[in-house]
Amino acid sequence: METTKITIGRSPECDIVVGEVWDTVSNEHADIVSNGTELTLVDHSSNGTVINGQKIHNISVGIYPGDVIKLAGKFVVEWSELIRFFPHLKRPTVVKNVRAEGVATPSRPTVQRENEAQSVPDNGNKARETERFMPHSTDNAPHGNAHALMNPAGQAVRNSYSQAEVDDLTSSWSWPGFLCAWVWSAFHGIYYPLALIPLAFIPYVGQVAALAVMVYLGMNGARWAWAKGRVTTFDKFLSSQRRWTVVGVVVLVLRIVAHCFILYHMLSLL
Repeated sequence: METTKITIGRSPECDIVVGEVWDTVSNEHADIVSNGTELTLVDHSSNGTVINGQKIHNISVGIYPGDVIKLAGKFVVEWSELIRFFPHLKRPTVVKNVRAEGVATPSRPTVQRENEAQSVPDNGNKARETERFMPHSTDNAPHGNAHALMNPAGQAVRNSYSQAEVDDLTSSWSWPGFLCAWVWSAFHGIYYPLALIPLAFIPYVGQVAALAVMVYLGMNGARWAWAKGRVTTFDKFLSSQRRWTVVGVVVLVLRIVAHCFILYHMLSLL
């Protein structure tokens, strides 16, 4: 029976295992799904996939024999490998417009070669904004051999992180999650901590519950927030978390001042 789905990534459990030297490739970078006649690539990685010069990220697109597929813009997926799992690729097919040029296919967008199209068609998914991997020199990139873009000043800007870096940074303590617990979690689409808000009106129990939520979000919040995909790139994600930290510190200082003022006022009445 022909395979209907395979996974590509650095994890030993994947059907096509990518070597550890390709550290920008995620552990389970992408799935390739077959419906019997056509293939769809489902990207769920940290650094995206480049197909025919166009980068996609956290979306599904149709792929066809001859497409150039690069995981994280570096590792090339060989069609000879895919044919082992999907033998129907070797069968002759009827002549058709496989690129869907001029044909509306909203359910299964294709990624055209760079000289055929300048952008990836919109498939209606609310995926993260993606950018094209550019072949600029990375000599001045802030993190070694990562992909780089050029900003208006002509300086190299970091465009991707290795999976190890992403895992390390998102598993670290989240000060925004700890300091801004309820508001921060709701903003990032993490709603289940809000279910404990009614407990806040119970004396003593409410304080314990609030502290437990703050600690829990501090331990796991960064990983959950990044997985929700509310920001476009990992650089922007880190920047937004720094801003949330500043907000949290300011609120904490104001609360301390307010409590001190109330305590002083109460003591002055004695």
